[in-house]
Amino acid sequence: MFTFALAITLASVYFLFIPYSEFASRLSEKMNEKAPVWLYSAIEHLPDSSGKSEKRILFLDFWFTRCGSCFKGFKELQVLHDFYRNNPNVSIYAVHNGSDGPKEIEQGIRRVRKLGYDFPILVDTSGIFKQSNLVTVYPSQLLIDQHRIIQYRIVGYGADSKTWQVNWIKRQVSNLIN
Repeated sequence: MFTFALAITLASVYFLFIPYSEFASRLSEKMNEKAPVWLYSAIEHLPDSSGKSEKRILFLDFWFTRCGSCFKGFKELQVLHDFYRNNPNVSIYAVHNGSDGPKEIEQGIRRVRKLGYDFPILVDTSGIFKQSNLVTVYPSQLLIDQHRIIQYRIVGYGADSKTWQVNWIKRQVSNLIN
């Protein structure tokens, strides 16, 4: 009985704490850094932008067509999009880096839609996000508050993303709204 209880305890420690430490390692320190002035202008001018990013909390997920880890994270991005779909204070965008060329970009977007995801996709054809060094690794996400302050940058995708990332982001957004 004792061995069984110990095994359950060890499994609990692994599944509860190890994934969070993996997620924490991919999470930049709280940035608390002013978003570049061009960021909102760039978002507003990207194709398919709703033009409603002013005074909203933004969650931007950067990806490219041949990024397998990017596609792994889309399930969680869809969960966030569904959760905030009708919230006027939050906008969720997948931002394609635009470097693959028109044919590859179109193929990537078709693949996303074929997989059943309906979150908004923006395409950075100017490469401004990549050139700015805000995004240097894919996938990367930025959480930006309604005062245009980049709160957090999350880099990469890990096995823990399914359990920790979505709940953590919801908690951070809730804190920003309140």
